[in-house]
Amino acid sequence: MVYILGQPPLSLRTSSSYLLCLLLVVVVVVVVVLVPPAHGKLTVSRGNDTLTVSSMDYFAHRQPYYKRRGIGILWPWANRTATGQECALRLTVDMQRPVIVQTAQRAAKYPDTALFIYRETALQAGCQTLAQVGQAARELSTLLQSAGFPAISLLVFMLFINGTVPGWGPYARMYTSRNPSQVPDGPPAIDTMLLDQTATMSFYTSELSHEFGIHFEAEEEPGPWNDVFLSPGWIGGLWTMFALILLALLYAWARVAQLVRLKALPRDLRLAIMAITSANAIVILVLLNMDTNSYYGYITYNAAIVISALLFDLLLVYWSIRGRVAFSSWTIICFRVAILVDVIFLLSSYGISLVVFYWGKDTSHDALLLTLYQYILLPLPIFDLVIYGGFACWFIRSAYCVRRHREAQRKFIALAVFSLVAILTFVIAIVENYTTSFVSLRHENLSIAASATLELLALIKLCIRTLICLAVLGVGWPRELRKRRTRISLGAFTVDDHHNMAERTVIVRWSKRLSGWLQRGLGSAASSPPLPLSPPRPLFDDDSLHLPSQSKTPFLAGGEHDNDTTIYRSSTT
Repeated sequence: MVYILGQPPLSLRTSSSYLLCLLLVVVVVVVVVLVPPAHGKLTVSRGNDTLTVSSMDYFAHRQPYYKRRGIGILWPWANRTATGQECALRLTVDMQRPVIVQTAQRAAKYPDTALFIYRETALQAGCQTLAQVGQAARELSTLLQSAGFPAISLLVFMLFINGTVPGWGPYARMYTSRNPSQVPDGPPAIDTMLLDQTATMSFYTSELSHEFGIHFEAEEEPGPWNDVFLSPGWIGGLWTMFALILLALLYAWARVAQLVRLKALPRDLRLAIMAITSANAIVILVLLNMDTNSYYGYITYNAAIVISALLFDLLLVYWSIRGRVAFSSWTIICFRVAILVDVIFLLSSYGISLVVFYWGKDTSHDALLLTLYQYILLPLPIFDLVIYGGFACWFIRSAYCVRRHREAQRKFIALAVFSLVAILTFVIAIVENYTTSFVSLRHENLSIAASATLELLALIKLCIRTLICLAVLGVGWPRELRKRRTRISLGAFTVDDHHNMAERTVIVRWSKRLSGWLQRGLGSAASSPPLPLSPPRPLFDDDSLHLPSQSKTPFLAGGEHDNDTTIYRSSTT
């Protein structure tokens, strides 16, 4: 029979296996999210005043264990307007002042010195990242050592934010550099301890915050965020996705090699989709091992999402090419215009993500960012969902119309499942955009469970899209089969030709009816002229069938002819 849109990209059994694996990842991570977090401990004291607060490590960073004790100090920042320096601690200080000399004498009795830093004052001094503060602390450490202090071996960062969710979660301020060639990002080179807003307020309102030098004891602990994002369940989920994508990539190219050997490799848009998806899959494999809070990790992450969505648009273009025999020219043109609009929206969304990256840490731009999110980013996945939802309905309808032909029905059902899985990725995108747009522009206002869920959904979305597009040339292993077929000549057409023609007529009949409904629904005054049926296609008119040359001897009317043919089967989209 003539299969207008090609063979399905995924069999039902294979797509179900992928979804089952991803579901297991979700279950494991959700269980881990519900585990109560552990907290580190920082104890500061001066005389009879003692304060103990919880702490945490840099987000998603495996900090080597430490246990430090000594004197902690608060040091002033240099005036950026007067000095013209960004993120510089004041070094022009009289180190012979009595308070400094006395504190140095006390500090000499301990092995460590800690520098306490408020995030807000560091931002006012022109600091962009915690790593940049670490560089400034190294310069100060040299000055302090000359006065008798031990080297600075611990940075204690504090912050002031509203809300009950612990600060220093993913994409927090001062994590990502906007100019990595000049400002480093990532964890500082010095051991770093982070205090959330509750611990910061406890310290700030105590008498200890007014002292220049205070005694401290600090012990490393991952903290509530890292209890989730560095947990065995989370890491196992990332490695599961890594393995799925890697195995799918290797298998897809092994199929390509086999198709080349069998001389059955299709040379159309699917090959381009396969090549682009392979490159994007390699990028995603690297991304799964990157820190998305870094400059390059953030840019790569957003680029991978946009490319994976654009690949879905290429699939739609391919479907429109294969479906032009079933729809009128007017319908195909409208459909391709919709694809073009979707591409424009996708590229706009990537531009907005860059705007968020460069401006998102500045609260003065929140109103503009919220407007861009609500009117451009939020409608984008809804638009895609409508397109793929229409295709899913069409494939389901097609499966019903050709229900007497099991092979055709199986292919249409598989394509319907493919469309529904694609819809799932757009539903995930809608949830992400809705949460980001209407709940908060910052992860600082999202709970640990909500942030982990959003991160997990984004990775699952990337994984599903990659697996689907890698299967664009098929899933089943291409094999060379020998099969005996009998054809009976009935004059102008063979039995196979009439069978082919009947199925083609059924598909075109209901497809023309559907396109007519679409035109009337969109207000078309006059329907397009009926689409003429093309003459019957050759007997083995299928991209996946390649036959050796056959004898051109005509069949005798009513006679029989046995013909051994070699069939190369490959499941193609």
